[in-house]
Amino acid sequence: MSVLEYKDYLELLTDPRPDLSSDSHLWPVLMREVFTLPDRLLADEIGRRLWTIRSIGTVIQRTHNGIFLSPVYESQHESGWPDKDFFEEMKRLYLAKHSQTIMSLLGKLG
Repeated sequence: MSVLEYKDYLELLTDPRPDLSSDSHLWPVLMREVFTLPDRLLADEIGRRLWTIRSIGTVIQRTHNGIFLSPVYESQHESGWPDKDFFEEMKRLYLAKHSQTIMSLLGKLG
C-alpha cells in the first residue's frame, strides 16, 4: 500500500454519506484524527477502511456505554449493509486488528 497523496486525503475528509445526517459532522473530525497518527501507513490503512465502511453505511453512535460504530442496514435505508453477519465479518476482517486505535480515535470525539 502506498501513502496517500494530498488530493486523496481531501476526499477522505469529506463524508461520503451525508444522507446519514445524524453523525455526518463527526466523520470529518474522526478522519482528521486518523491522519494525525504518527505512523503514516497505519493512518492510511485505517483511514481508507473507515471511509469504506462509512460509504457502505455505518454511523458513529453514542450511548451510555460509550461511542462505537454501528451499521445501517439496507432494510432501514435505501443503501447500507445487507445484514448484521456481513457487517460483523467485514469488521472482523478489516478493523479488528486496529480496534484499540479506532476506539482511541472515537474517544477523541468527546
